[in-house]
Amino acid sequence: MCSTRSAEALAGLAGPRRGHFDLGTGFHGDLWLDLDGLFSRPARLRPHVRRLAGQLREYRADAVCGPVEGGAILGYAVADVLEVAFLPCYRRTLDAAAYRLPPGRISGWRVAVVDDAVNAGTAAATCCATPVRSRSGGVPLTGPRG
Repeated sequence: MCSTRSAEALAGLAGPRRGHFDLGTGFHGDLWLDLDGLFSRPARLRPHVRRLAGQLREYRADAVCGPVEGGAILGYAVADVLEVAFLPCYRRTLDAAAYRLPPGRISGWRVAVVDDAVNAGTAAATCCATPVRSRSGGVPLTGPRG
């Protein structure tokens, strides 16, 4: 698990703002994170990526999947540390909560799904529920929170 101090440091990289925000998925929240800012300095994020990869290592994933609108950057970095395949999950154009994987065979693969931030959880949940589960033939892996 992530210590309170490192969680605060990670949150600080995303420039958190409080208020009322439309999250673009039909959900609203009271926290806004500048996720582009979070990824603008990879060296600052590297220790957190390594920590997440370390937490996921025990699950022996064959691939890491992340939604392209955010989680893909983190997913790619984690896949690199774990030395496994990376699977981007693309948003379907007409449905903000529907995602698809690119063509390819992943049958029998253990897939870890990561996202940059989880508010309502629609992107990560949708990547798990439809594309990864149906294409890999199994239950996708989810890492510890925090």
